[in-house]
Amino acid sequence: TLERINELQSGEFEELESNNLLQFGHLISFTGIHSYKKIASELSLAENTVKSRIQKLKEAGIIDITTLVNPEIMKNHKIVFIGIQINNLKLVQTAESINALKGVISTSVVTGRYDLMIIVHLFPDFGLLEFLSEELSKIEGITLTETFIAYKNYNFKIQHQFDIDETELI
Repeated sequence: TLERINELQSGEFEELESNNLLQFGHLISFTGIHSYKKIASELSLAENTVKSRIQKLKEAGIIDITTLVNPEIMKNHKIVFIGIQINNLKLVQTAESINALKGVISTSVVTGRYDLMIIVHLFPDFGLLEFLSEELSKIEGITLTETFIAYKNYNFKIQHQFDIDETELI
C-alpha cells in the first residue's frame, strides 16, 4: 500500500476508500512527529516525494498537520464555553457562521436549554469582552448567551495548525 501512495495522481484522492486510508494510516501518523527526511528514509523514498504526497493529502482534506497545546500552560490564555439560544431554526447555518469567528475552537448543535454550545479560546488582547462585542455580535438571531469559564481543564488541548513549511522544524 505504501507503493500505492507514490502512484496516486492529484485527482485520485477523492476515489480513495476509507479502507485504503486506514492502510495509509501509519504514514500519516508519522507526519506530526517525524521530519520528512525520517519518513522518506522509512519508506525508501525521496524527501521531496514525501513532501509532495503529504501536501496532496492536506489539499484533499484527508489530513491536517497539527500539534495539540495545553492552553493552561500559556500565560493569559483561557477557555470558555458559551451556551447560545437563537430565535430561528437555522441551527446549522448559525453554527457554521459562529464557527468561523475569531477564537472559536468548536461549535455544536445541542439539545437542552441551549441551541448551540461553543468553545472559545481567549488570549492576550482578545478577551471575553472582545469576543462578545466584536465577534459574536456579528451573528443575527442570538437571544441569550451564558458563559462558563473553565478554571481547570483535564485532558483538554487545543490545536495549532502548522503550515507545511513549518513542519520542517519538527
